[in-house]
Amino acid sequence: MNQKGSSLLLVLLVTLIFMTLGMAILSASIGGAKRTEFRKVETITLQESIKSIDEVIARLKVYTLNVDITKTTPIEYEIKLNEFLLELIDEYELDYDKPEDIDISLQYNVGEQMRQKLYTRVYQIRKKAGNKIVSRNVIISASPSFLKYALGSRTDVTLNGGTYIDGNIYVQEDFYVSNSANYIYNGYKKTTLTTFPTTSPTSLLFAKENMYSCSYGTQCYQVTNSGDFIGEQALFSRVNKEGAELNNSFKGNAPIYQKSHDEFIDVDVMTTFADKLFDAAGASFSNPAIRNRYSQYLEDKENTDDNKRQVIDNLLDDLKSSYNITNNFIDFEDLTQQDKSILVESTNGTDNIYVDVSCINFKGYYFENNECNQTPNTGHYLNSHWLIFDGNAFFENTGTERMNIAANILVTGDVFIRGDIAFDSTLYVLGDATIYNADISGVKDQNEKEKEIVMIVQGELNIARINEFTNSSDKDENLRGYFYTNSNAILYAVGSNINIRGGLFAKGNSNQLLPNTNSHGLVINTFRGNAEESLGLYDKLLLTQSEDLQKARFKVIYDKNIFIEQQQGLPLVNKLDLIADDLVIK
Repeated sequence: MNQKGSSLLLVLLVTLIFMTLGMAILSASIGGAKRTEFRKVETITLQESIKSIDEVIARLKVYTLNVDITKTTPIEYEIKLNEFLLELIDEYELDYDKPEDIDISLQYNVGEQMRQKLYTRVYQIRKKAGNKIVSRNVIISASPSFLKYALGSRTDVTLNGGTYIDGNIYVQEDFYVSNSANYIYNGYKKTTLTTFPTTSPTSLLFAKENMYSCSYGTQCYQVTNSGDFIGEQALFSRVNKEGAELNNSFKGNAPIYQKSHDEFIDVDVMTTFADKLFDAAGASFSNPAIRNRYSQYLEDKENTDDNKRQVIDNLLDDLKSSYNITNNFIDFEDLTQQDKSILVESTNGTDNIYVDVSCINFKGYYFENNECNQTPNTGHYLNSHWLIFDGNAFFENTGTERMNIAANILVTGDVFIRGDIAFDSTLYVLGDATIYNADISGVKDQNEKEKEIVMIVQGELNIARINEFTNSSDKDENLRGYFYTNSNAILYAVGSNINIRGGLFAKGNSNQLLPNTNSHGLVINTFRGNAEESLGLYDKLLLTQSEDLQKARFKVIYDKNIFIEQQQGLPLVNKLDLIADDLVIK
C-alpha cells in the first residue's frame, strides 16, 4: 500500500509539473502573440502616418506650384494657403486644431514684417502614430531651383576622385565620374589614382541624360601636348543609373537615382541685379513706370549680356541720388547709421575698391571689440539697405583678427576674397569672383546662430588654395555658404582641402569649354588622403591615398537654412517651390 501511495503521489506530482509547464508555455505563447500583434499594429499605424504626411506634402507642393505670386500679395497668399491647410488637417486627421498651429515660421526668424514683404513660410506637418509623433518640416519659398541642391549644373557635372556629398545632386545633361583626379602643380599637369566619390545614404541623384564612369585610374585622362586634360572616352562606360552599376561608380554609399518632373526655376543674374538696385533705392525712388521699363528691357531674350550690362550702368546712374555715396571708408560707419543704402565708388582712376575696415554692419549686430556695433533695434536689418560697389571689390583680411561683413552686397565688377572673413550676406557679382586662400565662416547672431554667404556670380567662379596642404579634418567647414555661377566652373582640391557647408552650382555653358579641359559645366578634381609638397621635386605632389571618408579633400554638406537666413537678399522668382526636411519620429 505504501508503495502504491508513493507511486500515485509521484504521478500526481509529475502531472502537476507538466501542467504548470504547459500553462507557462501557453501563457508565453499568448503573450508573445499579443506582443507580436501589438508591434504589428504599431508598425502599420506608423506606416500609415508616414504615408499621410507624404501625401500632405505632395498635395501642398502641387498647390504652391500653382500659385501665381505676380497676382497676389504675401498676406493674401497666406490666407488662401491657411484655408487649404485646414482642409488637409481635417482630411488626414493631422495633430493640429487650426492652420496657425502648423506654422513654425517664427522659429526660423520669419516675423511679421518679413511676412508682409516675402513669401517664405515654414510649416511642420505632424501626425500621431500610437505613442509616437511623426513630423516633417517644409519650407515654401519663391527662390530659384538651384538652391535645393548640394551640387549641380544645368549642363554636365564631372566628379573626378573622392568627393564627399551630403545632399542632392542635379545634372541636366551628362554625368561623369572617375577614380582619378587631375591637378596642376608649379605649372605641371598631373593625374593621380584615388577613390570614387561618396554620398550620404539619403542623397538623391537627378540626372536627366546619360551617366558615364571610368575605373582605370590614371588612364582615364591624358595630358595633350597643348597641356589639356582630355578624357579617354573609350574608357568611360555608360552606366545604368537605376542598376547596380550606379553603386559601383561610387565608394561606399551611392546616391539614389530619382527622376525629376519639376520645372527647373532659373535665375537671371542681370535682371535680379537690377531689381536689387531698385530695392536698395527704397522709398526714395518711387517711379514704377521706370522700374517696369528697365525690367522689360532686361528680360528681353533678344538682348545680349553686353547690352544688359549697359542698361544696368545707366540704371545705376539714374538711381545714384537715392544712395549715400562715398569713395573711402573713413566716414563709412557714420553712413551705415543713416537710413539709406551706400554706394562706394572707386578712386585714383582705377576700378578697384579695397575694403580696409575690420567690420561692416548693416544688420544690427554687436561685435566684440569692434567699433561698428549697433544695438539690434537700430540696425537696418528689417529694411532693404544694400552696400553697392561700382567697380571691383577686394575683401582681404591680412590681420590676425577675423573680419566681419554683415550686409547684402552688389558689385558691378569683380570680387576677390582672401583671409579669415565671417559673412552674413547675399552677394551679387556682375564680373568674376575669386576665393583665394580664404576661410569663410558665418557671422553669429545674439543667439550664437551662425549665418553664411550666398554668392551669385554672372561671370566665372574661381576657388583656389583653400586650406592648402592641410591634412587635418578637425574643422567642420572652411567655406560656409552657397556659391553659384552663371558660367562653367572647375575646382582642384588635391593640394587644397575644401569643405563647403551650403552648396555649389554652375549653370554652365555648353558652347564654351573650361580651361585645360574638353569639359563644360561643373568639374571637380579631388584626392582622398594626405597631400604634401615634395621636397626636391617641383613637378608633382607627395600624395598618400586613403579610403577614410574623413580624408576627402572636397566635401559639400547641404544646408537648407539659406532659404531662411538669407531670404531678404535671395533672388525672387515668379513661382513658389517646396523643400521638405528629413522625417522625424519621436
